[in-house]
Amino acid sequence: MRRGDGTFYNMEGGYTACGEQHTDDEFYAAISPEWFKASNPNADPMCKKCALVKGPKGKVKVHINDKCPPCARNSIDLTPAAFNKIADKEAGRVQISWSFTAC
Repeated sequence: MRRGDGTFYNMEGGYTACGEQHTDDEFYAAISPEWFKASNPNADPMCKKCALVKGPKGKVKVHINDKCPPCARNSIDLTPAAFNKIADKEAGRVQISWSFTAC
């Protein structure tokens, strides 16, 4: 189980590091670029992974589809919908634990 900070970001209107577009109402996440290893991020194995994130209010399963350049290795930036499952948006940043899980 990894421990870090959980934050949220708006992803609408742009492409992710995995070459996808999603809305803020879906359950997606960005992780530290340290996890991405392929020179072409669209082909990186991280783009096919999911994570189970636990926070103060509960847990949520998210698909990993983006890089979060300012994130520490074990921190995750979530879509607003996903963040709302684990914490109140007003908190902005919360302590989380997470692990990779089957999609």
